[in-house]
Amino acid sequence: MRCLVLVVALIAAPCLARAQCVPSYEASDDLRWASPSERMREHAEREAERMERTVMRGVETNGAIEPLTARSAYTAEAWREAARATRSPARAMVLRQRAESHLDEILRAEPTHELALFTLAAVQSDDGRPDHARRTLELLLAVAPAGPFAPYAWARLGDHALEGHHTVEAIGHFTRALENAPALLRAYVLYRTAWAMRMRGDATGATQSFERAATELEAAPASRDHVALARAIELERPRTDACGLPSLGPDLRPLRYDRDGLAAITRP
Repeated sequence: MRCLVLVVALIAAPCLARAQCVPSYEASDDLRWASPSERMREHAEREAERMERTVMRGVETNGAIEPLTARSAYTAEAWREAARATRSPARAMVLRQRAESHLDEILRAEPTHELALFTLAAVQSDDGRPDHARRTLELLLAVAPAGPFAPYAWARLGDHALEGHHTVEAIGHFTRALENAPALLRAYVLYRTAWAMRMRGDATGATQSFERAATELEAAPASRDHVALARAIELERPRTDACGLPSLGPDLRPLRYDRDGLAAITRP
């Protein structure tokens, strides 16, 4: 029996260590892709309700969409929300395609349309094309480095880099996001920075980032992300020294912005 307990402990130990080295908090879509414009959100909600009354209930629209609405990034956002709401993968794919078609129409007429680029990156991310989303975010930052979507774009690029274990690159992106990020996004970015530092074996830097994240969160408005993020920070901050992951070495890769159209970005 003692040998059996020892064997189970040896098997479980790496799993427990790995669990301590994985963030327990995953940001909501509202935090990761939130628009600074309340008008966009309100308009998107109204459009999403209209789409639900038609497409989601199987009513054929036969393409009868108002000309102005058809060229609106708000409508693309509504298609995206409808895709996220449906339980049918096939219908979700069709709705995302419609959203991307609307965005393509906008970007052909105005390649530097910030809201369209930001929404396109979200659609591409939902569609399981992170590389396309990353390139679209890079283009957005190239055309509007100080725009209202910039901190969200930097944060998403940091997330993409961290998920690929490019920790130095992730820290660089998160640092740029902090320049103009609102309070809740700042707290999230600092939380992710703490994990990037922790993965590099920088316990001191991780502790400091966790503490800064907790401080920023106190000033952030209440939201569904607020409680979950606060709980994650409280739970994971004391474990900083327990991770023990080795430093992954220099991995900072410079961004290369594609200014030569959108064809290579919007399509596989």
